[in-house]
Amino acid sequence: MTGPYSGRKVLIDVKRRSIDFIKQAEKIGIEPEVSEPDHDPNLIFRSIEGKFDISDPNYILQGAWIVTDIKQDEKLLSAAFEGLNASKVHFTIIGDWKSDAHVLFKRTEDEQYLRALFHIQASDRFTFTKNIG
Repeated sequence: MTGPYSGRKVLIDVKRRSIDFIKQAEKIGIEPEVSEPDHDPNLIFRSIEGKFDISDPNYILQGAWIVTDIKQDEKLLSAAFEGLNASKVHFTIIGDWKSDAHVLFKRTEDEQYLRALFHIQASDRFTFTKNIG
């Protein structure tokens, strides 16, 4: 039996967010063209903090793997993630079961660790930058 990867445990809350897709799909046929997704990214982080105790990320990394059916506004997603308690939630991975994902992290030194652990590459499949104008 081996211990945790590189000596650290990783606790993950796995979520599947489909409500955003359902709300976006309801607009199909009503609007002349499907617009950029318009939703509150704070909803995808709902209840994550309450599932974790305070922990030192040098020993136990805690976070979420979230599968969502629509792209997330990158700026709003990052702001919502930054609003989470950094002593409880250290990272979030927005992805599916392919080899690419969007990783949010509280400490820059954890990004490479998470990418190596989960064998994931950076991706822009899960985010967009809102068009202004």
